[in-house]
Amino acid sequence: MSDLLCVKAGDAHAYGCPVCASRDFSENLRAGSAGRNYCSNCRSTFVTMHNGANQSSMGIPIGGYSVFPSVMPHPFKGSSVQIFPAK
Repeated sequence: MSDLLCVKAGDAHAYGCPVCASRDFSENLRAGSAGRNYCSNCRSTFVTMHNGANQSSMGIPIGGYSVFPSVMPHPFKGSSVQIFPAK
């Protein structure tokens, strides 16, 4: 089990980083439908899935193992949390 978050790319752009809601994040690696993102605000890494995919075909190394994250609901979707604009 990993703490790596994986959300739909459209949700990440609409609701921000799934950890802090900041829109100050960038995709720093893309493989197939999966993109690895880095948030400049909270310094977290998360995966976004593109093109309707539900699970990453890209193994993300965590603790010596490759993790293939699955899409989860965006934590801020439907909440009243303030979305912070990109700097």
